[in-house]
Amino acid sequence: MTAPPVVAPPLAQEPQTPIVLPPFVVRETPSPPPPPPTGSPDMGRCTPAATEAAITACSRIINGRSQTRDVLVMAHLNRAAAYLGRGDATRALADIGNALRLDPRNLDAVILRARAHLRANAFDRAIDDATAVLAQQPDNLDMLRVRAAAYQSRNDLDNALADLNTLIERAPQDGTIVYRRARVFIARRQDDRALPDLDRALALDPRNVAALNERINLRLRQNDRDTALADLGRALALEPRHLPFLSARARIHIEAGRLQQALPDLNAAIAIDRNNTGLLFQRARVLWTLGDAGRTIADLNLVIARDGRNAEALRIRGLAHARRNESDRVIADLNQAITLGVRSAEVYTARGDAFARRNQRPQAIADYRAALQIDANHQPARDGLRRLGQNN
Repeated sequence: MTAPPVVAPPLAQEPQTPIVLPPFVVRETPSPPPPPPTGSPDMGRCTPAATEAAITACSRIINGRSQTRDVLVMAHLNRAAAYLGRGDATRALADIGNALRLDPRNLDAVILRARAHLRANAFDRAIDDATAVLAQQPDNLDMLRVRAAAYQSRNDLDNALADLNTLIERAPQDGTIVYRRARVFIARRQDDRALPDLDRALALDPRNVAALNERINLRLRQNDRDTALADLGRALALEPRHLPFLSARARIHIEAGRLQQALPDLNAAIAIDRNNTGLLFQRARVLWTLGDAGRTIADLNLVIARDGRNAEALRIRGLAHARRNESDRVIADLNQAITLGVRSAEVYTARGDAFARRNQRPQAIADYRAALQIDANHQPARDGLRRLGQNN
């Protein structure tokens, strides 16, 4: 007795969570202190470059004897800049402290310390140092940047905005500053003010992926999927292996019913992260809806191997096996899915069909009747009972 083919449910019937991209992180590099004086080979090698050779040369100068105060200060500051360039704010701050003990009025040391405090998330100290420098150098844009970033990081948005406004007035062509102001407006939930800044930042620097990231999120919040898709295309041209971009574009295509267009992005994302069960499950659902039971099962095998209690994965795999008339596997998967709480007329009918193919009439009849208790109008269950000579 042949059961009708199992029809895949549309993906659109599933509730969707909002698409939100995580922040795209851009690392900053510290402004170097003045270049070292020439002289011995170590003098030439002790530079702010974030290399082991520079650190070693500076260390030899610091540990040597008969060096003048100015040379020692230079070596400490250059080594501090090298450490900071490598992300080691703790060692950088130690060297800056030694330089200031030798020369308490050294403004270059205070400038570097402000940046080191910012990297160390010591925002109040970064603000204090930047403010001290600005009292003597009011046109120091680097310290305005540091102070604005520190204010923004501690969520002091009014003061951050004041510094960013000043920076934009003085450096109107700096797209990074305009982007940072957009971030402040976003934090204040002022998308109407953030969008013009993001547009301006990207006009100044079309390769600013962080600004693209934020504009994509803003467009998604506005439900402007077409513009978000265009920006995702630009972002992926710059960062083709960035998983959140690939996943977001796939999601937009899926929600619009463009499943064939979603597949290349899902394939690319999974090629980058083969252990991502979320992506594997998403692709399995797309393949299932497109009617590719074999590839659906292959993806769900990986998902279930890592999470044997994923009821939805078991449900879909059971239905995919049903499409291939693999009755034993249908029953095994749908038994587990039902045990885990899945209740749907479709599941009971598919298991009933599998029992019917194995000539297990009582079990098939029970499942068809269970399906009709869930949905009295479920026609496949009615047809199953009729094929077994039962009244609905």
